[in-house]
Parts: sequence; C-alpha cells; structure tokens
Amino acid sequence: MVSSLILKKQDRGEADELVVFLSRELGWLRGIAKNAKKSRVRFGGHLETFSLVDLTLRPRKKDDLVWIDESQVIHGHIGIRSDIAKVTRAAYFLELASVFLPEDSPDADLFDFLHDFLDSLESGNPSSLCLLLDEIRLLGLLGYSPRFDVCTGCGKPLEPGQEGVFSPPLGGVCHRLCIPA
Repeated sequence: MVSSLILKKQDRGEADELVVFLSRELGWLRGIAKNAKKSRVRFGGHLETFSLVDLTLRPRKKDDLVWIDESQVIHGHIGIRSDIAKVTRAAYFLELASVFLPEDSPDADLFDFLHDFLDSLESGNPSSLCLLLDEIRLLGLLGYSPRFDVCTGCGKPLEPGQEGVFSPPLGGVCHRLCIPA
C-alpha cells in the first residue's frame, strides 16, 4: 500500500478512471483504476480529488501508467469538497505541484506540506495573507522561491529594516538603486 494524495481523476471509457496522484515514496504518478465506476468494494468513492488514500499498485507493461488495484480512504477532506472557495484553493495548490514537480520524483517534504495544507484548509478559512505565505512556501519547496534575504540586483545582503522593492523579473527584493531601468 502506498499513501497518496489524489490530485485529479477523469473518466477513461465506460468503467475505468485515470487517476493522477502524489505519494511520498514515488512522487506523482498516473494510474488506471480498472472498473472503478462499477466496483464499490475496491474503490467505492475512495478516489475523490483531495483525498488521502492508501493505494495498491502494480506496473503496466505497455506505458508509464500503473494499475490501481485497490484503495482505502485515510482522510477524505470532505470539508474541502463542500466549499467552492476551498475547492478552488486546493485545486490551485495541487495543480502547481503537479506542473512543477517532475513525474516519478519523490519529495517527502512536498507531500507533507500538501497534506498539511489540505488539513488546514479543511479545518478553517485561511486569510489571503496565509494563503500567500503558503504559496511562497510551496514554490520554495518546488525550487522557485523568491529571494528576500539578498538584493537580487547586486547580491548584497538586505539589512533588517532596509527599504527594498520586489522585482518579479529578478525573482526577489532589490535595493532601490539596483532596480533595472
């Protein structure tokens, strides 16, 4: 069994589902849940987006997908799916992770962050500032963190209380004199 977060799923034929998921051990993968729409014993609503599940997997011979033989829900995050604002926020964070993290690249810190983020989102309504800070943390885990400790124009350290300006093209804060014209 592999603990996984369900990132998204889509129908594949009349009875099967294509599931994109992220696991701590395997990174993000895509798998086929054969007869998922018909088998309530093996899948019975377990493959819902945002759910933390245990999956039984086996490799497929002809492509990069895996077979998903069975699933068990650990935490369904139902409180997210019942609130459109939470669905939007959760989908955005999971999409960022799936776009920037290469397939088959395990990242335990990213998995733990996303799991904690979904738990936090489900249990409350985080402020816009909290979501922005979580977004910065997520981008940092993915290797795209803006720099706040040094001037991205000249490379010198920024002193506490020193005024700076954020420069998106340079990816961080700059001294006022270092801003490109």
